[in-house]
Amino acid sequence: GIAMELLRVKEWQMAAWVVLVFTAYLRPREAMLLRRGDMVPPVAGVSRHWALLVCPQEREERTKVGAYDDSIALDSPVTAWALPVWKILAEGPPDAKVWDFDYRELLTNFKMATWLLGLEATPYQLRHSGPSWDRARGLRPLDEVQKRGRWRAMKSVMRYEKHARVAAEMEKLAPDQ
Repeated sequence: GIAMELLRVKEWQMAAWVVLVFTAYLRPREAMLLRRGDMVPPVAGVSRHWALLVCPQEREERTKVGAYDDSIALDSPVTAWALPVWKILAEGPPDAKVWDFDYRELLTNFKMATWLLGLEATPYQLRHSGPSWDRARGLRPLDEVQKRGRWRAMKSVMRYEKHARVAAEMEKLAPDQ
């Protein structure tokens, strides 16, 4: 229906991309490589949530740290509303790209959107903003943040314990931002 038509519009797909990168702590490259078959639906007796299969070994695409088959549950309470979105993004041939845009198009629109909001940000900052948000809101313990973000060292994750910094930055925003 209408949701499917909206997700065919690149801007709506880009918005879904932003939400996915933010909540799954993805690197932008990882998100751009996603295929429809990498969006794994819940399976009775196995998982209650949609999941991502990041850099499947069959395609010989590795993550930044050289890993294959990273799994990330799309279980954020922040995106409980997005279940139909995940389903729509997964529809079609399993080897088809999830997104109908390339990184250059995304970056152009991302820069425009942040400029219109009076912000300065890059898509890569979403990977770090998701964990900061989850920790500040008490949505995930630190060890879950580490596992979800696929950081090897706990030292890499400690930066997300700075709740006061998140609050201070949010305080700077105007209500319309």
